[in-house]
Amino acid sequence: MNFEELNNLLNDNLSQSLNKRDLLFKTIRIPEEAQGEEILFVGDLKYFKKIQDTSVLESSLCILNEKFFASLEKNQINIPNYLVVKNFESAINKVSKYFYDQVFGELNFQLDGRKLGSAEIHPSADIAEGVFIGEKVKIGKNVKIHPGVVIQPLVTIGDNTEIYPNVSIYPLSEIGSHCRIHSNTTIGADGFGYNFSNGEHLKVWHFGGVEIQDHVEIGGNSCVDIGAFTKTTIGTGTKIDNFCQISHNAKIGKHCVFCGRSGVSGSCRIEDYVVFGAGAGAAPNVYLKTGTQVAACAIISENAIWGPKEVLAGHPAQPLKEYMRTQAKLRILAKK
Repeated sequence: MNFEELNNLLNDNLSQSLNKRDLLFKTIRIPEEAQGEEILFVGDLKYFKKIQDTSVLESSLCILNEKFFASLEKNQINIPNYLVVKNFESAINKVSKYFYDQVFGELNFQLDGRKLGSAEIHPSADIAEGVFIGEKVKIGKNVKIHPGVVIQPLVTIGDNTEIYPNVSIYPLSEIGSHCRIHSNTTIGADGFGYNFSNGEHLKVWHFGGVEIQDHVEIGGNSCVDIGAFTKTTIGTGTKIDNFCQISHNAKIGKHCVFCGRSGVSGSCRIEDYVVFGAGAGAAPNVYLKTGTQVAACAIISENAIWGPKEVLAGHPAQPLKEYMRTQAKLRILAKK
Protein backbone atom coordinates (compact mmCIF):
# COMPACT_ATOMS: atom_id res chain seq x y z
CA MET A 1 0.00 0.00 0.00
CA ASN A 2 1.34 3.46 -0.86
CA PHE A 3 0.26 6.75 0.65
CA GLU A 4 -2.14 7.70 -2.12
CA GLU A 5 -3.95 4.36 -1.82
CA LEU A 6 -4.18 4.84 1.92
CA ASN A 7 -5.42 8.40 1.60
CA ASN A 8 -8.12 7.34 -0.86
CA LEU A 9 -9.14 4.46 1.40
CA LEU A 10 -9.61 6.67 4.44
CA ASN A 11 -10.85 9.88 2.82
CA ASP A 12 -10.78 11.43 6.28
CA ASN A 13 -7.42 13.12 6.74
CA LEU A 14 -7.26 16.44 8.57
CA SER A 15 -3.55 17.07 8.21
CA GLN A 16 -0.48 15.22 7.11
CA SER A 17 3.29 15.30 7.03
CA LEU A 18 5.43 13.15 4.78
CA ASN A 19 9.19 13.31 4.41
CA LYS A 20 8.95 10.79 1.57
CA ARG A 21 5.82 10.49 -0.52
CA ASP A 22 6.97 7.28 -2.21
CA LEU A 23 6.84 5.16 0.94
CA LEU A 24 5.32 1.67 0.73
CA PHE A 25 3.63 0.04 3.72
CA LYS A 26 3.72 -3.76 4.02
CA THR A 27 1.48 -4.27 7.04
CA ILE A 28 0.18 -2.86 10.32
CA ARG A 29 2.39 -3.28 13.36
CA ILE A 30 1.97 -2.55 17.05
CA PRO A 31 4.33 0.22 18.22
CA GLU A 32 6.57 -1.94 20.41
CA GLU A 33 7.25 -4.32 17.51
CA ALA A 34 7.77 -1.67 14.83
CA GLN A 35 10.35 -2.64 12.22
CA GLY A 36 9.83 -0.13 9.41
CA GLU A 37 7.74 0.09 6.24
CA GLU A 38 4.50 -0.31 8.16
CA ILE A 39 1.52 1.58 9.50
CA LEU A 40 1.37 2.34 13.22
CA PHE A 41 -1.90 3.42 14.86
CA VAL A 42 -1.17 5.86 17.68
CA GLY A 43 -4.17 6.93 19.71
CA ASP A 44 -2.37 8.46 22.69
CA LEU A 45 1.04 9.28 24.10
CA LYS A 46 1.26 5.95 25.94
CA TYR A 47 1.23 4.05 22.65
CA PHE A 48 3.68 6.40 20.99
CA LYS A 49 6.16 5.91 23.84
CA LYS A 50 6.08 2.16 23.15
CA ILE A 51 8.01 2.62 19.92
CA GLN A 52 11.33 1.06 20.90
CA ASP A 53 13.42 2.10 17.91
CA THR A 54 12.47 5.54 16.61
CA SER A 55 14.59 5.05 13.48
CA VAL A 56 11.76 2.88 12.09
CA LEU A 57 9.63 6.03 11.86
CA GLU A 58 11.64 7.20 8.86
CA SER A 59 10.05 4.49 6.70
CA SER A 60 6.75 4.05 8.55
CA LEU A 61 3.54 6.06 8.83
CA CYS A 62 1.82 6.94 12.08
CA ILE A 63 -1.94 7.34 11.87
CA LEU A 64 -2.85 9.68 14.72
CA ASN A 65 -6.07 10.21 16.57
CA GLU A 66 -7.29 13.80 16.08
CA LYS A 67 -7.74 14.33 19.83
CA PHE A 68 -4.25 13.06 20.57
CA PHE A 69 -2.75 15.24 17.85
CA ALA A 70 -4.56 18.31 19.19
CA SER A 71 -3.10 17.68 22.65
CA LEU A 72 0.49 17.79 21.40
CA GLU A 73 2.64 20.87 21.64
CA LYS A 74 4.33 21.91 18.40
CA ASN A 75 7.73 20.87 19.68
CA GLN A 76 6.36 17.39 20.45
CA ILE A 77 5.37 16.70 16.84
CA ASN A 78 8.66 15.13 15.81
CA ILE A 79 7.12 12.29 13.79
CA PRO A 80 8.52 12.37 10.23
CA ASN A 81 5.49 10.75 8.57
CA TYR A 82 2.00 11.01 9.95
CA LEU A 83 -1.63 11.27 8.99
CA VAL A 84 -4.25 12.69 11.34
CA VAL A 85 -7.78 11.28 11.09
CA LYS A 86 -11.02 12.38 12.67
CA ASN A 87 -12.52 8.90 12.92
CA PHE A 88 -9.66 6.85 14.36
CA GLU A 89 -11.82 3.75 14.90
CA SER A 90 -13.04 3.73 11.30
CA ALA A 91 -9.46 4.09 10.06
CA ILE A 92 -8.39 0.98 11.99
CA ASN A 93 -11.35 -0.91 10.55
CA LYS A 94 -10.62 0.06 6.93
CA VAL A 95 -6.85 -0.36 6.98
CA SER A 96 -6.92 -3.67 8.85
CA LYS A 97 -9.48 -5.00 6.35
CA TYR A 98 -7.19 -4.03 3.48
CA PHE A 99 -4.25 -6.01 4.89
CA TYR A 100 -6.51 -8.88 6.00
CA ASP A 101 -7.65 -9.26 2.39
CA GLN A 102 -4.01 -9.15 1.27
CA VAL A 103 -3.21 -12.10 3.55
CA PHE A 104 -6.35 -14.24 3.16
CA GLY A 105 -7.98 -13.09 -0.07
CA GLU A 106 -6.25 -15.50 -2.44
CA LEU A 107 -6.14 -18.58 -0.20
CA ASN A 108 -8.09 -21.63 -1.32
CA PHE A 109 -10.32 -22.82 1.53
CA GLN A 110 -12.26 -25.36 -0.56
CA LEU A 111 -9.64 -27.69 -2.07
CA ASP A 112 -7.43 -29.97 -0.02
CA GLY A 113 -3.74 -29.09 -0.18
CA ARG A 114 -2.94 -32.71 -1.01
CA LYS A 115 -4.93 -32.36 -4.23
CA LEU A 116 -3.30 -29.02 -4.97
CA GLY A 117 0.12 -30.51 -4.38
CA SER A 118 1.13 -27.75 -1.97
CA ALA A 119 0.79 -29.54 1.39
CA GLU A 120 4.02 -30.92 2.88
CA ILE A 121 3.24 -34.00 4.98
CA HIS A 122 5.92 -36.26 6.41
CA PRO A 123 5.40 -39.92 5.39
CA SER A 124 5.30 -40.99 9.05
CA ALA A 125 2.27 -38.78 9.84
CA ASP A 126 -0.89 -40.73 10.73
CA ILE A 127 -3.87 -38.92 9.24
CA ALA A 128 -7.41 -40.30 9.64
CA GLU A 129 -10.18 -40.24 7.09
CA GLY A 130 -12.31 -37.11 7.00
CA VAL A 131 -9.44 -34.71 7.69
CA PHE A 132 -9.17 -31.51 5.62
CA ILE A 133 -5.65 -30.20 5.05
CA GLY A 134 -5.39 -26.80 3.39
CA GLU A 135 -2.86 -25.48 0.91
CA LYS A 136 0.73 -24.88 2.01
CA VAL A 137 0.21 -26.77 5.27
CA LYS A 138 3.34 -28.38 6.77
CA ILE A 139 2.99 -31.47 8.97
CA GLY A 140 6.02 -33.00 10.69
CA LYS A 141 7.17 -36.46 11.70
CA ASN A 142 4.90 -38.85 13.63
CA VAL A 143 2.04 -36.37 13.81
CA LYS A 144 -1.32 -38.02 14.55
CA ILE A 145 -4.51 -36.34 13.33
CA HIS A 146 -7.92 -37.76 14.26
CA PRO A 147 -11.14 -37.72 12.17
CA GLY A 148 -13.00 -34.47 11.55
CA VAL A 149 -10.02 -32.17 12.00
CA VAL A 150 -9.93 -29.09 9.75
CA ILE A 151 -6.50 -27.61 9.09
CA GLN A 152 -6.82 -24.46 7.01
CA PRO A 153 -4.07 -23.02 4.78
CA LEU A 154 -0.66 -21.84 6.00
CA VAL A 155 -0.61 -23.97 9.16
CA THR A 156 2.52 -25.65 10.53
CA ILE A 157 2.39 -28.65 12.89
CA GLY A 158 5.60 -29.89 14.52
CA ASP A 159 6.84 -33.43 15.09
CA ASN A 160 5.05 -35.88 17.42
CA THR A 161 2.01 -33.65 17.94
CA GLU A 162 -1.47 -35.15 18.26
CA ILE A 163 -4.67 -33.39 17.16
CA TYR A 164 -7.89 -34.95 18.45
CA PRO A 165 -11.28 -35.15 16.64
CA ASN A 166 -13.05 -32.04 15.33
CA VAL A 167 -10.32 -29.55 16.14
CA SER A 168 -10.29 -26.50 13.83
CA ILE A 169 -6.99 -24.78 13.07
CA TYR A 170 -7.18 -21.48 11.18
CA PRO A 171 -4.53 -20.01 8.86
CA LEU A 172 -1.24 -18.62 10.16
CA SER A 173 -1.18 -20.98 13.15
CA GLU A 174 2.13 -22.55 14.15
CA ILE A 175 1.96 -25.55 16.48
CA GLY A 176 5.16 -26.93 17.93
CA SER A 177 6.34 -30.47 18.60
CA HIS A 178 4.98 -32.91 21.19
CA CYS A 179 1.75 -30.92 21.61
CA ARG A 180 -1.71 -32.38 22.30
CA ILE A 181 -4.87 -30.49 21.29
CA HIS A 182 -8.14 -32.06 22.37
CA SER A 183 -11.53 -32.33 20.69
CA ASN A 184 -13.55 -29.33 19.54
CA THR A 185 -10.85 -26.79 20.33
CA THR A 186 -10.30 -23.90 17.92
CA ILE A 187 -6.92 -22.39 17.17
CA GLY A 188 -6.61 -19.07 15.34
CA ALA A 189 -10.20 -17.84 15.06
CA ASP A 190 -10.74 -14.08 14.86
CA GLY A 191 -10.03 -12.19 18.03
CA PHE A 192 -12.99 -10.42 19.64
CA GLY A 193 -11.78 -6.97 18.67
CA TYR A 194 -14.16 -4.11 17.91
CA ASN A 195 -14.09 -0.32 18.18
CA PHE A 196 -17.34 1.51 18.90
CA SER A 197 -17.97 4.48 16.61
CA ASN A 198 -21.10 6.35 15.52
CA GLY A 199 -23.45 3.84 17.06
CA GLU A 200 -21.89 0.65 15.68
CA HIS A 201 -19.15 -1.83 16.49
CA LEU A 202 -16.44 -1.67 13.83
CA LYS A 203 -14.40 -4.82 13.39
CA VAL A 204 -10.65 -4.85 13.80
CA TRP A 205 -9.51 -7.42 11.24
CA HIS A 206 -6.96 -9.86 12.66
CA PHE A 207 -4.05 -11.38 10.76
CA GLY A 208 -1.22 -11.59 13.31
CA GLY A 209 -1.13 -15.37 13.65
CA VAL A 210 -0.78 -17.84 16.52
CA GLU A 211 2.37 -19.48 17.85
CA ILE A 212 2.03 -22.50 20.13
CA GLN A 213 5.43 -23.73 21.25
CA ASP A 214 6.55 -27.27 22.16
CA HIS A 215 5.00 -29.61 24.75
CA VAL A 216 1.80 -27.58 25.08
CA GLU A 217 -1.47 -29.37 25.90
CA ILE A 218 -4.87 -27.75 25.32
CA GLY A 219 -8.10 -29.34 26.57
CA GLY A 220 -11.40 -29.71 24.78
CA ASN A 221 -13.69 -26.83 23.76
CA SER A 222 -11.01 -24.20 24.33
CA CYS A 223 -10.08 -21.28 22.06
CA VAL A 224 -6.82 -19.57 21.20
CA ASP A 225 -7.54 -16.48 19.08
CA ILE A 226 -5.35 -15.10 16.32
CA GLY A 227 -3.47 -11.91 17.13
CA ALA A 228 -4.56 -8.65 15.55
CA PHE A 229 -1.25 -7.32 14.21
CA THR A 230 1.09 -9.45 16.34
CA LYS A 231 1.12 -13.14 17.23
CA THR A 232 -0.80 -14.68 20.08
CA THR A 233 1.82 -16.89 21.72
CA ILE A 234 1.74 -19.80 24.16
CA GLY A 235 5.08 -20.79 25.64
CA THR A 236 6.70 -24.20 25.91
CA GLY A 237 5.19 -26.60 28.44
CA THR A 238 2.04 -24.60 29.18
CA LYS A 239 -1.06 -26.65 30.02
CA ILE A 240 -4.57 -25.40 29.29
CA ASP A 241 -7.70 -27.15 30.59
CA ASN A 242 -11.16 -27.49 29.00
CA PHE A 243 -13.36 -24.46 28.17
CA CYS A 244 -10.53 -21.94 28.40
CA GLN A 245 -10.04 -18.74 26.41
CA ILE A 246 -6.74 -17.22 25.28
CA SER A 247 -7.58 -13.96 23.51
CA HIS A 248 -5.90 -12.05 20.71
CA ASN A 249 -2.35 -10.74 21.21
CA ALA A 250 -1.96 -12.55 24.54
CA LYS A 251 1.62 -13.53 25.37
CA ILE A 252 1.63 -16.63 27.57
CA GLY A 253 4.97 -17.73 29.00
CA LYS A 254 6.47 -21.15 29.63
CA HIS A 255 4.99 -23.83 31.91
CA CYS A 256 1.86 -21.89 32.85
CA VAL A 257 -1.33 -23.65 33.97
CA PHE A 258 -4.90 -22.62 33.12
CA CYS A 259 -7.59 -24.61 34.94
CA GLY A 260 -11.10 -25.12 33.53
CA ARG A 261 -13.09 -22.08 32.36
CA SER A 262 -10.23 -19.68 33.01
CA GLY A 263 -8.93 -17.22 30.46
CA VAL A 264 -7.21 -14.01 29.57
CA SER A 265 -8.42 -11.03 27.55
CA GLY A 266 -6.67 -9.30 24.69
CA SER A 267 -3.05 -8.15 24.95
CA CYS A 268 -2.38 -9.72 28.34
CA ARG A 269 1.22 -10.55 29.14
CA ILE A 270 1.65 -13.63 31.32
CA GLU A 271 5.19 -14.62 32.28
CA ASP A 272 6.46 -18.13 33.12
CA TYR A 273 4.98 -20.50 35.73
CA VAL A 274 1.80 -18.48 36.26
CA VAL A 275 -1.26 -20.46 37.46
CA PHE A 276 -4.93 -19.58 36.87
CA GLY A 277 -7.44 -21.44 39.05
CA ALA A 278 -10.78 -22.63 37.67
CA GLY A 279 -12.92 -19.76 36.40
CA ALA A 280 -10.23 -17.11 36.97
CA GLY A 281 -9.82 -14.35 34.42
CA ALA A 282 -7.79 -11.33 33.42
CA ALA A 283 -9.14 -8.17 31.79
CA PRO A 284 -7.26 -6.58 28.84
CA ASN A 285 -3.59 -5.55 29.11
CA VAL A 286 -2.91 -7.32 32.40
CA TYR A 287 0.74 -8.09 33.18
CA LEU A 288 1.46 -11.01 35.52
CA LYS A 289 5.07 -11.65 36.42
CA THR A 290 6.73 -15.03 36.91
CA GLY A 291 5.21 -17.39 39.45
CA THR A 292 2.02 -15.44 40.11
CA GLN A 293 -1.00 -17.52 41.18
CA VAL A 294 -4.61 -16.50 40.58
CA ALA A 295 -7.21 -18.20 42.78
CA ALA A 296 -10.36 -19.79 41.36
CA CYS A 297 -12.92 -17.26 40.09
CA ALA A 298 -10.65 -14.28 40.77
CA ILE A 299 -10.84 -11.46 38.21
CA ILE A 300 -7.85 -9.20 37.57
CA SER A 301 -8.69 -5.62 36.60
CA GLU A 302 -7.65 -4.05 33.28
CA ASN A 303 -4.02 -2.84 33.03
CA ALA A 304 -3.14 -4.33 36.44
CA ILE A 305 0.43 -5.44 37.13
CA TRP A 306 1.11 -8.13 39.75
CA GLY A 307 4.00 -10.29 40.84
CA PRO A 308 6.37 -11.92 40.77
CA LYS A 309 5.15 -14.83 42.92
CA GLU A 310 2.06 -12.95 44.05
CA VAL A 311 -1.02 -14.92 45.15
CA LEU A 312 -4.25 -13.18 44.13
CA ALA A 313 -7.91 -13.72 44.99
CA GLY A 314 -11.28 -11.97 44.72
CA HIS A 315 -12.94 -9.54 42.35
CA PRO A 316 -11.21 -7.24 41.75
CA ALA A 317 -8.21 -9.45 42.47
CA GLN A 318 -5.97 -8.47 45.36
CA PRO A 319 -3.23 -10.18 47.38
CA LEU A 320 -4.65 -13.22 49.15
CA LYS A 321 -3.94 -11.96 52.69
CA GLU A 322 -5.75 -8.68 51.98
CA TYR A 323 -8.66 -10.59 50.45
CA MET A 324 -8.93 -12.87 53.50
CA ARG A 325 -8.89 -9.89 55.89
CA THR A 326 -11.63 -8.20 53.85
CA GLN A 327 -13.77 -11.34 53.92
CA ALA A 328 -13.31 -11.67 57.69
CA LYS A 329 -14.42 -8.07 58.25
CA LEU A 330 -17.45 -8.61 56.02
CA ARG A 331 -18.45 -11.67 58.07
CA ILE A 332 -18.19 -9.66 61.28
CA LEU A 333 -20.30 -6.84 59.83
CA ALA A 334 -22.90 -9.32 58.59
CA LYS A 335 -23.42 -10.63 62.13
CA LYS A 336 -24.18 -7.17 63.55
